[in-house]
Amino acid sequence: GFNVGVLIIGDSLLVSVDGEVSVKGRGGNGGSNNEGVGVKNLSTIRSTGTGPNAATIVVDGTSGSGDRWNVGVAISGGAALESVDGDVGVLGTGGDGFGDNNRGINLSGFERIASTGIGQHAAKISLTGIGGNGAAFNHGILTFKGDDDASLISSVDGNITLTASAGDVLTENSNSAIYASNPIQSIGDGNITIDGTATFGTSNNRGVQFANSHAVSTNSGDLSVTGVGGRGSGNQNEGVVVNREATLTTHTGLISLNGTSGTNNSHGVEIWGNAESGGKVLSTGSGSIEIIAGGEGTGEKDDFRAYTNAVIGGPTAAGDISIKSDTMTLSENVAIQSSGNLVIAPMTDGLETCLLY
Repeated sequence: GFNVGVLIIGDSLLVSVDGEVSVKGRGGNGGSNNEGVGVKNLSTIRSTGTGPNAATIVVDGTSGSGDRWNVGVAISGGAALESVDGDVGVLGTGGDGFGDNNRGINLSGFERIASTGIGQHAAKISLTGIGGNGAAFNHGILTFKGDDDASLISSVDGNITLTASAGDVLTENSNSAIYASNPIQSIGDGNITIDGTATFGTSNNRGVQFANSHAVSTNSGDLSVTGVGGRGSGNQNEGVVVNREATLTTHTGLISLNGTSGTNNSHGVEIWGNAESGGKVLSTGSGSIEIIAGGEGTGEKDDFRAYTNAVIGGPTAAGDISIKSDTMTLSENVAIQSSGNLVIAPMTDGLETCLLY
């Protein structure tokens, strides 16, 4: 095990002004922890250049195959990727294993991936993850925030894009293409786009899942989330899930959630909640909210599901809210609130009414 292609550790610092920083690695085979590229232990890769010729950062890792934890790119231990105007790209391809956690990109306990530039040349951040095959938890991209760390993906005006596909689950479940639990934010004009596609497994094969206490926010930029649930013999193969206490927020941009469920008792878009708290999709100004939910899920017959104490809009929301779904369930104490227009309509063309449970 521990057959790592490229490992950057020990408070290392790679800096460039106008020349590309390219880190590419391929992990070996056998055992576990066969990472393509590891950036760890307070190491930093940084681009300080400005303007159209600023240095770009590319981290490209392909894992080998082995028992488990075959990860394409792993960034952890307070490590950081930072740029002003040069684009930052991370591509991770997970390897196959008999066990679990064969991920494309694994971000855990890192410091930040940040674009600090302002204006048209501001660095764009792009994360692309392809999960490997294995027993379970073969995420395309996993971002994990512990209780005490301040891990952050952020920009001012640069766009942030996360794109991922999960690997296949051989025997178990919990195989979201994108599982996000650390904050992602754009504080200027930057857009955030998140797109996840799950594949095969038993249950809980979700396209995009925002974990408890997770926060994604934009200022004037749009927040677009697209998720496609997987095909499994079990349930809960949702397209997009906003867990209890997770919050998606914009001020003047558009929030768009577009979820397509997989098989069995699964929802296209699910905003989770319980008696204590619920997931929130918020506008704090003129920003609009659009939810489109569909798919092939069966059972409870609700393509869109908002559970107890879920919030859509919010007390200061002034933009329009649109929910398009052929079937939906709104549990008790769900709040849909804005001074703008509210439209609830079927997703399918030609269908005159949607079923509201």
